[in-house]
Amino acid sequence: DEASSFWKSNTQMTVIVIDRMMGYRLVSNIAIVSWVFSPANVDVFHLCDRPWEVLRNAISKTVNRISDLRRQIPMLESSVVSAEKAMEELEAAESKLEIVDGQPVQAENPGRLNRLRAYAEK
Repeated sequence: DEASSFWKSNTQMTVIVIDRMMGYRLVSNIAIVSWVFSPANVDVFHLCDRPWEVLRNAISKTVNRISDLRRQIPMLESSVVSAEKAMEELEAAESKLEIVDGQPVQAENPGRLNRLRAYAEK
């Protein structure tokens, strides 16, 4: 509302400022939709295209964010599966002991253990 009142004589700047604030996540998409359908804007729906352009941009950005997140889900799921596998391998490798000169020592190669730890932490 403040950006709109500041740039009331310049529709393009209003749209740009609100779009940038949404892009930087200073203003939520829900707040923009609420502002578009606020009583002050409902009265000017037929006079000005500013609310409609802001609404179109908000919906477009929301759809793009959702599609980006949907693309990331399979990658994250595979990362979780590989991390669980790495944790299991690390636990199995750390549990292997052998007796040398009457003392228990790690049976696995230290380089492999370090690599498994790095995978598990990642």
